[in-house]
Amino acid sequence: ARDRFQDWMDDHKSKVNDQRRKELLETLAWQVNQKRERTDQEKQENMRYARRVEEDVHSYKQAASLRHEEKKAFTKMVGEILKLQIDHKNFNNTASSGMSGRLNRSGFP
Repeated sequence: ARDRFQDWMDDHKSKVNDQRRKELLETLAWQVNQKRERTDQEKQENMRYARRVEEDVHSYKQAASLRHEEKKAFTKMVGEILKLQIDHKNFNNTASSGMSGRLNRSGFP
């Protein structure tokens, strides 16, 4: 009877240990899956964040390019205005240095 009891105890311990091992493996597998899901979510969040940053950088570059184009256009316009002023001043100076009488009467050289 004692040997049968010992065999039963050994068998019971083996079953309990097997059950514990199985539960532990299931728990570990669940934890690994949770970690994998979190990692996948973090990767997706990181990719969304990277896309937003990329879009922001693109928008900033576009805005900077527009500002640059506006500055170039403004500078060109100011240059043209100054050139017109200089041309007008030169025309007036030329007109007033002798031909002014004829210009005043007819409006043409």
